[in-house]
Amino acid sequence: FPSHTSKCKIETNFLPTYSLPSHTSKLTNYSSLFVQTTAPPPDMPFSCLTEEGLLRHAQFLVEQVESYDEARDDDEVAALLLTSPCVRNLVKLAGVTLGNRHGNRRTGSRHPTRIVKGRQGPSKATTTPLVASIFDSFFSEQMDVEEVEARHKRQRCGVCEVCRRPDCGWCRNCQAMSKYGGSGRAKQACLNRKYATLHTEGSVCFWDILFECFCKFVLHNGNAIGFPAVGQSHSMLTALWQEQGGQPGAHVVWFMRGSQTVMGEASDPHELFLIDSCDDLPPSDIIDRVIVTFCPPGENWASEVGLFKHTLCFTLTDEATPSPFPVPYSFSSSILSKCGSCARQAQEAQMLIPQAGPSLGCIAVPGHEEFGRATYRDEEYRLGDAVYLLPDAFSFSVKAASPPHLSHLRRFEISSDTDLYPEQWRRTDYVKGSNLSSPEPYRLGRIATLWRSTAGMKNRDIMMTINKLYRPENTHLGQASTRHTDMSLVYWSSEQVNLPLKAAQGRFQVMFVEELNEEVIRYIRAAPNRFYFMEAYNAKTRKFEDPPYHARSDGHGKGKGKGKGKGKVQKVEDGEGEKEVKNEQDIKRLRALDVFSGCGGLSEGLHQAGLTETCWAVEMWEPAAQAFRLNNSGSTVFTEDCNLLLKLVMAGEKTNSLGQLLPAKGDVEVLCGGPPCQGFSGMNRFNSRTYSQFKNSLVVSLLSYCDYYRPRFFLLENVRNFVSFKRSAVLRLTLRSLVRMGYQCTFAVLQAGQYGVPQTRRRAIILGAAPGEILPRYPEPRHVFSPRACQLTVAVGELRFCNNITRLTSAPLRTVTVHDALGDLPEIRNGANELEIPYEAESSSWFQREMRGDQNQPILRDHVCKAMSPLVEARMRYIPVAPGSDWRDLPNLEVRLSDGSYSRCLLYSHPDPRAPPGPLRAVCCCALAKPCDPVDRQFNTLIPWCLPHTGNRHNHWAGLYGRLEWDGFFSTTVTNPEPMGKQGRVLHPEQHRVVSVRECARSQGFPDTYRFFGNILDKHRQIGNAVPPPLAKALGLEIKASILKKQVLQR
Repeated sequence: FPSHTSKCKIETNFLPTYSLPSHTSKLTNYSSLFVQTTAPPPDMPFSCLTEEGLLRHAQFLVEQVESYDEARDDDEVAALLLTSPCVRNLVKLAGVTLGNRHGNRRTGSRHPTRIVKGRQGPSKATTTPLVASIFDSFFSEQMDVEEVEARHKRQRCGVCEVCRRPDCGWCRNCQAMSKYGGSGRAKQACLNRKYATLHTEGSVCFWDILFECFCKFVLHNGNAIGFPAVGQSHSMLTALWQEQGGQPGAHVVWFMRGSQTVMGEASDPHELFLIDSCDDLPPSDIIDRVIVTFCPPGENWASEVGLFKHTLCFTLTDEATPSPFPVPYSFSSSILSKCGSCARQAQEAQMLIPQAGPSLGCIAVPGHEEFGRATYRDEEYRLGDAVYLLPDAFSFSVKAASPPHLSHLRRFEISSDTDLYPEQWRRTDYVKGSNLSSPEPYRLGRIATLWRSTAGMKNRDIMMTINKLYRPENTHLGQASTRHTDMSLVYWSSEQVNLPLKAAQGRFQVMFVEELNEEVIRYIRAAPNRFYFMEAYNAKTRKFEDPPYHARSDGHGKGKGKGKGKGKVQKVEDGEGEKEVKNEQDIKRLRALDVFSGCGGLSEGLHQAGLTETCWAVEMWEPAAQAFRLNNSGSTVFTEDCNLLLKLVMAGEKTNSLGQLLPAKGDVEVLCGGPPCQGFSGMNRFNSRTYSQFKNSLVVSLLSYCDYYRPRFFLLENVRNFVSFKRSAVLRLTLRSLVRMGYQCTFAVLQAGQYGVPQTRRRAIILGAAPGEILPRYPEPRHVFSPRACQLTVAVGELRFCNNITRLTSAPLRTVTVHDALGDLPEIRNGANELEIPYEAESSSWFQREMRGDQNQPILRDHVCKAMSPLVEARMRYIPVAPGSDWRDLPNLEVRLSDGSYSRCLLYSHPDPRAPPGPLRAVCCCALAKPCDPVDRQFNTLIPWCLPHTGNRHNHWAGLYGRLEWDGFFSTTVTNPEPMGKQGRVLHPEQHRVVSVRECARSQGFPDTYRFFGNILDKHRQIGNAVPPPLAKALGLEIKASILKKQVLQR
């Protein structure tokens, strides 16, 4: 009993201390409470606090918390402790029964934490007038409005048709009105009248129903005209004609209202967008002529401050590039005299028809006209070029051994002893992190001939004869060979196949290794789409042989020695590779400001791409800021609130309180940042809390930085739920802010696993480009990945949006696996704490060599892991090493723990209606829809009692105490790897411990030379919050490509 009350005293003392908003981020899950109370004060009558003790006394602890909440004063505004994340998780896991105080909890939870002057808490967002005018109704309580200029209130015009409509009385907003019997609290307008034309002082209201009948007037090419169609009511007239003896016609290009775009009702009602759609219509459909003005940003765009004047204007868009709001590089009035949409559509149709080059005649095969080159989809293919092909383009002569299905690995275990493994009935075939459903990468081949049949006219398609190239897994060695071979290694083959040129999915470069004048790793790293071969594969004999002489050159006629010397390194045959090398030479690194930089994952990727030099970074958390300094010694890191820093900059200050020089206007060329994602993340069960709302408002702060500095390029990264949060309201307002600033912008959801990291991590990316720049495209995937994790379309309202990515079903390279990432790291034990140890093994995969880098350092840093309690350690030891194992594979045994004590067997005392017929399978009477009985509680069991207790209503807690799979991938890397956390598949594939700091860093793509700061938990948090550098590098390369394209156009 003394230890019982002492532990609860520690925990109840801990909760009020860390319930303030400034500390709430520490209470993100159940493990936080346990971690904070594992080290008791020296005057306590016990030496160790365990998770088992916390669960044992959970009921008493929660009752004390309820009592503490009841005893608070009426004037206290802090949130109830019972609503804190750690206590709610404890209630869920332990099955705590709440008493009569539960009603008080519901009442109290309606009054969330408020920020009171004089009490430490999160600062309100500092905003520019433009951003504040857009977000004022969404984050009004989280924005600092004291120093923001007075904003014009948006009001209804009162004269248009929508404003004069009556309330319908049937929609949800009307039902909430007091006159229709509702409570009257919502104070929302009828949906039929909502989002009508709004205006500010000095602007005019505009509605598209101008006349009810056709009026005669003179029309010229380039006039904007109105139509009665509701969906596309405005257009630009590009041509008028009348055939001899026929009816007159008009050719128009359509405008789109801002409300019809992704911005929806958040858009400016006075703004139109020109879309890539045109029609032929009779002139009688024309209602009237309207005035539409093109309003490009001014010459002093970067220095303009404040609200833009409301003007009926339009922005040109090109739907061939599915970006919401791009602007063409140049604009002239000549576009008004012809239909650019028709020209683009004709050009696209022409690109889909293969075009042959000069004929070489019938050289090898009679009846075949051969060519030296051909063009398809604006890509030129020549003899000797290597091409990507879809996986079904051809098959191989050797049937590679396929990996066994998970159910085959487990058949004996599941069907053996149900008393020893009582929870295996909860299993399903699906295992998160498995690559069984991942598609195959592209087939590879090299063009031997380009030809077309001269016999008849039925089949005149341009054909190509290609030599098959084998990957290691395509040989008889099968998937097992991928663990010890390079991902870019292929084998030459004399097997040939005829395919139409339309089957080509793009070009890549393949070189014989002896033709290289540099190391293989440097050759591959210099540009994407590069492969090499050392041997040829004979499928009939299943032997690896020397390649023939003609295969060793690239096939362009220069023979052996092609590429010797400096010239080959500088010129790369594929377009992307050449662009990469030229970027490194021709593009000066841009000065970047990284807001919410964390430990620097986003900046690291942009540095690897050669795009930026991060001169400034803003990070409030001291350990992450120190980590950024360790890896970016030349950067100025501001360890303070970003809102206070922006307030200093906007006030004209040159330095902060520490004397650090602040960036001035015009200094920042790239602004990037990943605002805290806790409020948007689906991993956060408490994202609707007040503190999460303040976290969300930091998006407004980042946009205000963009509005003040007006950089050339803007990059925002956040979790996938950012695009759907609050019915996409934050996304719409963010895009609206960028458009109002004059930026071209686009958004997409990308899967980091498709860009070279061994984990699934979907992230929302918003790109912006200043006027005069070219809006970057999103990078094409380089690796195949699980289709279940690649659902990347975005639903906004009733519309679904996709990005410009064309590699939807395959990619050049296979998935990076857990073995690719961790296979060369030395074995360590639970609680290992040596910060520096030797590698002990050579790297065996491309990814491992990338992580080790060029320094060849013999010391491995941060290969340390959390120390778990004796009971948790025993559970990890008894989890099988088979792929996909988790807590459901634990045996029900009494085992000796490392501290000398023994665990208990779990007793099943009630029937479970969901379990298969047989023995009792429930541990509490609540399985029969009865209230929980405290007598049923069990402690110190190898199978955690709380998991089968609540498993039926939580997807059987799939993945808790789960092992990674060598041939699979990581689940999303989190800030604290816990076997009982929401992301519980954190056990090493073979070793009985959780993943180490360095293993988590590799799962994110951080090189081994990258340094982290603080204790183990601090380092895990830095890694889990970071942007994967390979994803950031891919985005940086696309931004560089747009800069290079602009330079070419300017020449």
